[in-house]
Amino acid sequence: MFDTGILPYIGEAQSGDDRKDAESVGNAILELVKTLELSTNLKNYKIGEDQAPKITKLATRQESGPLYDKVIALVHNLYG
Repeated sequence: MFDTGILPYIGEAQSGDDRKDAESVGNAILELVKTLELSTNLKNYKIGEDQAPKITKLATRQESGPLYDKVIALVHNLYG
């Protein structure tokens, strides 16, 4: 189940659909990044792609497995 505790802070109410709620949070985060004129490309922050496993391990507290695989794919997408 998706933790919807952040929804009230972005002006949203829990819909009962975890996927929809997660997408609302994700969209709010992307809009914040855009408003703050931040880059979503890790290369722009001079973070080498060789750091992807370390970033993923810190985020997931795992070194392998289905969650790790999904997150590392997301991290690789942040390199443009």
